[in-house]
Amino acid sequence: MIISKDNKMNQESFNKIFAKKFLNFCNKLPIFVSYTLTPDGIIVYEDEKREEELLNYKFDYSINVQKNIFQIKKILAHHFPVMTEVRVEEITEVTSDEINRLLNERKISMEDVTAKGYQRKYRRNWVIEKLIINRDELFIRDSKTFESRRYKLRYPVVTFIKKVLEHELSRASAWDFFIGRAELLKLDPKDEGVKNAN
Repeated sequence: MIISKDNKMNQESFNKIFAKKFLNFCNKLPIFVSYTLTPDGIIVYEDEKREEELLNYKFDYSINVQKNIFQIKKILAHHFPVMTEVRVEEITEVTSDEINRLLNERKISMEDVTAKGYQRKYRRNWVIEKLIINRDELFIRDSKTFESRRYKLRYPVVTFIKKVLEHELSRASAWDFFIGRAELLKLDPKDEGVKNAN
């Protein structure tokens, strides 16, 4: 629906549709927010205490409700929780000369050197993008490749998100906690939009 700011009737209709769709959007957010609708926009706060304002968004009436919500999501995404997957690969078929060369080239550090070779660490940051609370499911996205995955958690997803947001778990600990209790699900074609959302 494209409307002009001058058309009050259409603004009211837009605002009603927005209010309904935004509530649904908030129910799937991986952060706890509260909000206040203004006559021409929305103010989103960090949680129900309303201590920190996350954004003050003026509606763009030249685009539809869904695109306005997408713009809001892009801003809120900076506050989404992140987990860090750390994989360690043990390299054992290597000579001491090769290790010295890698050290000199700063491709590895002394911390990486072991008695039998060296360790290569891979870090991958996963952004938690969407929750389906009643099924304890969540969608995560690789922050570099934008690969998207959907998981079923064998743990209350809201409790997990609280632990992450309140820093009870570091990013790496959050990943370990998560992956030990998660089952990878097939991504529905309708959910592919999560992959391209940011």
